[in-house]
Amino acid sequence: MDQYADFTEAYLLEGSDDLPLDLTGWTVRASMRNAPEDDGDSLLDFTVIIYDQTAHKGIVSIGLTAEQINSLPLYSQQDFHWDLYVKRPSDGYRMKIMQGTVTVSLGSTHVL
Repeated sequence: MDQYADFTEAYLLEGSDDLPLDLTGWTVRASMRNAPEDDGDSLLDFTVIIYDQTAHKGIVSIGLTAEQINSLPLYSQQDFHWDLYVKRPSDGYRMKIMQGTVTVSLGSTHVL
C-alpha cells in the first residue's frame, strides 16, 4: 500500500468445495488495527464492494482512499494488521476469511 495513493484489491471467495461462494445477502467487513489483539475501534474500515453475484460470483473488493491511508500514524513505520470477515445470511454465522499485515510505502509526491 502506498502513501498518497488510493488502494483497492479484489478477491474471489470460495467455499470448502473450491467453488465461488454466492454472496447474495451476505455481510462483508474488513478493517485495520495496530495489532490483531487490539480492542476497541479499528484504525480504518475498508470500503467493501460485493460484486454482482450473477456475473461475478464470489468476488468482493476492498479499498481505502489516499486520505484514509494518510491518516494512519505513518511516522512509526510499523506494519498494520487487517482482516476480512463475512456473515452468512441464512444463520448469521460469522467467519474470518483472510488476514494479513500492511506496510505503507512512504511517498515523496504529495499531490497530482
